[in-house]
Parts: sequence; structure tokens; C-alpha cells
Amino acid sequence: MRRWSEVAERVASTTRTSEKTRLLAEYLAGLDREVLGPAVVFFSGRAFPEALEGRSVVLRRHHAGNQAAFMRWYADPEIARLTRHQERPMRPDEVRRFFEARVAGVGSLALAIHLRENDRLIGTCAFSPLDGDNGSALFHITVGERDCWGRGYGSEATALMLEHAFGTLRLHRVALSVFAFNERAIRAYRKLGFVIEGQSREAIWRDGRFWDEILMSIIEDEWRTVRGRALGLETAAVTVNGVGVEGVTLDSVSR
Repeated sequence: MRRWSEVAERVASTTRTSEKTRLLAEYLAGLDREVLGPAVVFFSGRAFPEALEGRSVVLRRHHAGNQAAFMRWYADPEIARLTRHQERPMRPDEVRRFFEARVAGVGSLALAIHLRENDRLIGTCAFSPLDGDNGSALFHITVGERDCWGRGYGSEATALMLEHAFGTLRLHRVALSVFAFNERAIRAYRKLGFVIEGQSREAIWRDGRFWDEILMSIIEDEWRTVRGRALGLETAAVTVNGVGVEGVTLDSVSR
């Protein structure tokens, strides 16, 4: 990393505001987290990548045209069953508000899940909210296209997001919640290194009975261990920003 004296000299030598901002952002992003805290990365512009590339999926920022897919996905009763506290699907006006606040909103790092082979949009995942002061985030994922369920796309998207969280954003903790009847999702999250840390007892009414809402999380050190050993990433096809994962499957599993 360049010394501050070098950076200051380069900043002083340019008249372009955009270049000054870039130089300062690069310097801040390279500082040690213990010195400035994890929040520094959020001010560096690195929190919101253009793309995270894996072996089978690519994650990209959403655009307004993706709202049509959200309308279709969240009208699906099975997606409502797996992802909502309310049993009914979302109304169009609810989807619009959700998209504006949680997908396009500035407080959410939401990325569209595309198939790498043909760029097809199949789902969405997000960190919302991001807590830079405490180095944590809440994770959500939905694979909305049913014919893409059970193929590992959700798991790979989750791994890409975890790699971004701990590698680039320098977060310390990522958490999520999942309904207890979604046993496949819980198993898949475990394979990615998440651990159950508690539950909201009998918090959801589904299929004629009450179910617990399971609370899970993964800490930075746990991810470092899992990505090297359990996921076999030394042989996976990866890019600078992401990793691919085999053997686990996440579909429409978390809000």
C-alpha cells in the first residue's frame, strides 16, 4: 500500500475531482480494519461491485427492468410460503415498494443472479441492512425461476456473496433467518459454514401448525476455514471477486 505522503502528493498534483476521489478511496480501502474499522470500505465505493463472477452464475446490480421478474416471482405461492411471514403472495403494489426500498434502495447491496451461460435472470440476493460500524450484514436470497431450483445456483450465489462480504467488505459476521420446515435450505447453509445460533419459537404459521424461525450466522474465521476445506475451493473455477461451490443447493430459502 502507498504511504500517505505519496497519495497526498498525487492528489495535490491533479486538478480532476474524480481522480482525487479515486486516489483517496483506494488509499482508504487499503487501510487496516483494526485502524479505521470495517465501515471504511463502504465509503470507498467497493461495497457495490459491478459483478461477482462464479463458475455457473454471475451476480450484477439490478436495474429497473428487473422489477417485472420480481412481480412474477413473488406472485408464486410457493415462494411466498418459503420467504414471507404472510402466507399469501405479495400484491403488485407491495412488490413495487419492496423493489424500490430493498432492491434499488441505497441501504441494500442487492444483486441479480444471472446464469453465466446465457445471462438469464433467475433470482436475487442481498445484504440488507449493511452495518458497517459493527462489521455485519443480514443476508437474503431468492431463486425465483422454479426450473433453476436444485441445481446449486443459489449455493454458488451465496458463496460469492460471502466471499465479497469477508474478502472485500471486510465484514465480521453475516446472518440470516430461515423457516424450520425448510430443511433443505438449513442443510445447505450448514455446508456453507453457517451455524444455528437460536430460534424465534413458533413464529410462523404454515401448513396448519406453528414453526420456529431459525437464526443462523457465519463469522469471518469460520468462512476462512470452510472455503478452504469443506468447499474444496483450491480446485474450483474462481475469479478475483468470487468462488464456485459444488455439492450444496439453495433455492428460494430466505427473506
